[in-house]
Amino acid sequence: MPENDNRIEILTDSEIQELYGVPQFTDAQRERYFDLDDSEIVLLSPRNDAITNAYRVLLLGHFKYKPVILQFSFAEIKSDLDYIRKKYKLHLSLTKADISRTQKSRFYESVLNFCGFEYFDENKHQLTAFVSRVANQIAEPREVFDTCVTYLHERKIAIPAYSTMQKTISHGIKLEEKTLEKNLLAHLSTDDLEIMKQMAVAEDDKPLIT
Repeated sequence: MPENDNRIEILTDSEIQELYGVPQFTDAQRERYFDLDDSEIVLLSPRNDAITNAYRVLLLGHFKYKPVILQFSFAEIKSDLDYIRKKYKLHLSLTKADISRTQKSRFYESVLNFCGFEYFDENKHQLTAFVSRVANQIAEPREVFDTCVTYLHERKIAIPAYSTMQKTISHGIKLEEKTLEKNLLAHLSTDDLEIMKQMAVAEDDKPLIT
């Protein structure tokens, strides 16, 4: 992470992979998550081409497993696509089954709409303000993260990328720290502030509190 990036560390690499990595399904899990019930079968429409149907089933299965917008390479989902192709007898050539970013976004949007979820939008969902309120009661960033995940899920909002969560939580915590500092200083007398200024002096003799 760049030195001028003030985002706090929240998850370990293994935790990031667990939440944001492409699930490595067993055969039993593929049977469970890629099986379409009576309401889901509409995603597999004869009006769609094979690649649209395959990816809709794929993304729905992954989203049912964890409500995250995944970033994946074709190699990571090839075996799942092969399973879906065979299960639903889709005329899909795996050598031509890679998709563009625009296609992926369109397929995800259809799956989110079907599930009643939506993409995260800070201007709309105000997660930073929520973090600021939560940070007043919870000190550990990981606990704040978990609370945010619950908050998003309850409102049927897909969990955004880790970098977005990291940036939002960092900003929210810093806002709360500034609020607490402002409230503290407002209750200090002039004498108290002078004492604190004398105590908080950096090595170059410049006061840390001005």
